[in-house]
Amino acid sequence: MPQLAPLIYLSLGGQFEADGKGSICPIIPIYSSDGNLIIAGEFSSDKFKYGSNNLVNIDQGTTTRNYSDFFIAKLNAQNGSFLWATGGGAKNLYPKPYPSLKNESISKVCQDATGNLYAIGTHEGEIEFQGDIIGHNNNDDKDIFIIKLSSIGKRIWTISIESPVETGWQEFVADAFCNKNGDLILGVNNLGSRAFNLYKISSDGDLITEASISGCQSSRLECVSLSPSSNGDIIVGTVSLCPKIRVNDSIITPTAPSGIYRFSSDLKLKWVKFTSGGLNSIRTNSENKIWLSYIQQTNNLPVQAFSLIDSAGNTLYTKELTNTGTSVVDIIVDSKGNLFTSGTFLSPPNNSSTPLKFDNFTINHNNSNEGSNSYLTRFNIETKTFDWVISIDGHSHRINSFCADRTFNTLYTSINNVWFYNAQNPTANVFFNQTKTNYQMIGLYIGKINLQSADNSDIKISNIQQGFYPNPCNDFIKTSQEVYPNTTLEIFNLNGVLLNSVVGKNEIETNNLLPGFYCVKLSNSNKTTKSFFVKQ
Repeated sequence: MPQLAPLIYLSLGGQFEADGKGSICPIIPIYSSDGNLIIAGEFSSDKFKYGSNNLVNIDQGTTTRNYSDFFIAKLNAQNGSFLWATGGGAKNLYPKPYPSLKNESISKVCQDATGNLYAIGTHEGEIEFQGDIIGHNNNDDKDIFIIKLSSIGKRIWTISIESPVETGWQEFVADAFCNKNGDLILGVNNLGSRAFNLYKISSDGDLITEASISGCQSSRLECVSLSPSSNGDIIVGTVSLCPKIRVNDSIITPTAPSGIYRFSSDLKLKWVKFTSGGLNSIRTNSENKIWLSYIQQTNNLPVQAFSLIDSAGNTLYTKELTNTGTSVVDIIVDSKGNLFTSGTFLSPPNNSSTPLKFDNFTINHNNSNEGSNSYLTRFNIETKTFDWVISIDGHSHRINSFCADRTFNTLYTSINNVWFYNAQNPTANVFFNQTKTNYQMIGLYIGKINLQSADNSDIKISNIQQGFYPNPCNDFIKTSQEVYPNTTLEIFNLNGVLLNSVVGKNEIETNNLLPGFYCVKLSNSNKTTKSFFVKQ
């Protein structure tokens, strides 16, 4: 099983300080129609650096903690360099050094067929963006803002969706996408009314139509995921504990906590299916079949599960795993109908060494005491098994989301490192960034993973354990596994050509290698272990 180290080409974030400045919060990467990468999110450091330029936080230089501003940026997908970046924040009504006391963030980004971008987020006060002021209904709750930008990051229009009352009706966008006609589809949750709305907004920013789904004041009802169908229908995934649900003018009695709704393009309900478990995400394939990702209770333990249903809501296939302590962050479906998943996994309970199992593949957490690691997988719809598992190692970090290029040969991930360096734990950073200059970073990392090496049959094996470091490396790579006099360490390129080998040693030189991906193999009379690494 290839356990690849991603080629990381960009790190963002400020140095950790006691007052909490310097963080960059989870962001969204999307693959742009021109073959580049769009990222968007929020930052609470004084400045957000892109190349030799800065976006300045409106609250920078204050005597208290910084409040977050938002940013949108385009990166060169080949080398990670910034093509442009733009951002905004709360209109500061107070003189320096007092902060605005407002937070703004972007939670969703999508792109239409002409290359225009839609950035959707929440704001706690009036915000400034490229000379425009976006209003706010009150000072207590969050409102939603939508910004339409050109492919070069210039504002076309901005609108705000305001809470109808002063308090208790905080709204947030659960998911969004652009349909083939250039319309924007939003799933908006309202925490106060225990309801959510679907909005269809034109490319000019006008409301075309909407649908209302409401439950009961005392129980949860939320939209968690949206997905477009090739025929223009809209698939909506929900979670609910309400005994009755009203969809427009119809009353529905749920039979399970998770609901999958199919709406027509004009937001008329076609059918609804309920399923057990806690729904994470839904995605449709080219045949209008729907993949579901959810957490299922089995033998009183929460485990991961995936289901495929047809366009009428009938279950075609279910895959259940026995992994505990995991959470699915996102899923995407390729042109062949295969399912890509990403997630995080905590250190095993009671410091045990229980690994994650994906059929024949196994990955271990690098630190059994604390923290979280991340993983990516591909489930093959034809063979009904996992093709590979990529383990993203580190002390404590989480994957936010990921996207793929058009050929699905490359994945792009965004990862937050949530731990910082101290003298007792010198390896606290994310595994691919072990250089001293970034030891004290709590920040964001954008990763690029070449999947062609994951599909190389010459170097696939059925079970790879953690145990090679540092990764990436410069002069050498070491193993933490037990080494005997007959133990052989070997380095191969991705074509399977032997490049270097040593016997009876726990490290092997890499200073003669060119930058790129390689395979390291440990062999002795008891076992054979392989893993991938990056030479910087």
